[in-house]
Amino acid sequence: KGKAAKILIEREQFADAKLVIEKDEMPIYEALDDQEALRGAKDRIIDLLFAQGMLDEALQRLQEEQLPALEGIDDPLSLCLTHYKIAGILVQRDENPSEKDWETAMKSAEIAYRIASENNFLNETGMTGWLFSQLLVNADEPRAALKILDTTMKAQRALGQMDQAEM
Repeated sequence: KGKAAKILIEREQFADAKLVIEKDEMPIYEALDDQEALRGAKDRIIDLLFAQGMLDEALQRLQEEQLPALEGIDDPLSLCLTHYKIAGILVQRDENPSEKDWETAMKSAEIAYRIASENNFLNETGMTGWLFSQLLVNADEPRAALKILDTTMKAQRALGQMDQAEM
């Protein structure tokens, strides 16, 4: 699965890797009706778009393809990571995000954090917690941010990531 694309990614030939995934891999997954592999391929394309700085297209695919594909299936980790990516892109793509982007980022970060903490996904609790707490601070909600940071630090300590937890 995806050996050619993996080599191209290692060489940082992201546009070529994207083409290989779209033209060579995805038709096979579609023919086999392998929805999990297809979602994985689409997720790798989104990551490649992000790496190329094509944030608007990555965001569009996350919101219009990945989220709907996750509806009705039991995959909390993928749902968590999709919301995390949406929130991250919304706060990174513009120097001054619109109010709507901030609201959507806050909602997605909160959903990602809730899913991670409720499912005891320690690594994801750490990453989503840092982002969500940062957004809470920007929204002038420092007490809520401190509560999230406390949980985030506990998760990172449990993973042995003391350096990050001490920051």
